[in-house]
Amino acid sequence: MFSRLRGYWQSVVVYAGVGGVAALVEWSVFYLTISAFGAPYLVAAVAGFIIATWVNWFFSRKVAFLPSPGGSPHDLLKIYMASSFALAVNLAVMTALIESGVAGLLPAKIAGTGVGFFFNYALRQFVIYSRTPITFSQGAKRAKGLLKDQPKPATSDRD
Repeated sequence: MFSRLRGYWQSVVVYAGVGGVAALVEWSVFYLTISAFGAPYLVAAVAGFIIATWVNWFFSRKVAFLPSPGGSPHDLLKIYMASSFALAVNLAVMTALIESGVAGLLPAKIAGTGVGFFFNYALRQFVIYSRTPITFSQGAKRAKGLLKDQPKPATSDRD
């Protein structure tokens, strides 16, 4: 079994980049929702989840995972359904750490996100997208493809 999983390590690292971006978005929304609006931490966690899951979906399909053989126009719905499971794990860990006094809000949120990461990766790699793992070179090529279509900055005639 471990020899079969060994082929996935590059895919996990590529997804860690995507998950890292989404996690930063999630934590930022979480923090801003609490500090700017005084929302309860569970409300802030759900707000962060909604926005970060969209970011994760976008970069997962563009960079971190190969499409499933049939492809699906419902990938975003599948991602939100799968991520809801990971959110439940995330919230359980976060709530347990906060309510027990073991950790403050942001450290508990970060711990919950870390645990949820593995659920998110497994559901995307083995259920939603192709089971074929992506390599570093494939991920880099796909990421560069996102950047090449950007418009060039305008130059001033006065320079």
